[in-house]
Amino acid sequence: MKISLGAKHDFIRKNGSPNGWQQLEISKIADVIGGATPNTTDSMYWNNGSIPWATPTDITSNNSKYISRTKDRITQAGLDACAAKLLPKGTILFTSPT
Repeated sequence: MKISLGAKHDFIRKNGSPNGWQQLEISKIADVIGGATPNTTDSMYWNNGSIPWATPTDITSNNSKYISRTKDRITQAGLDACAAKLLPKGTILFTSPT
């Protein structure tokens, strides 16, 4: 039986972390970066884009720990026009609500 991440999170919140685990700020163990979405009404940023654009839905609807495809793709102009960064293959991607 596969246990969802939400169920694991609920368990830890109610029962605490397993023995031997320590609680750390994420920035102590990883680089934390933010980004922004290119203007979604500007077709120059989205039409015929070749750069995968991962959204929270791409992550939460995925049944694998790896993302091989995204629903949307942006153009280089779209990437250049916003605060997003192109992340290398193999990057651990985490999303949270704003």
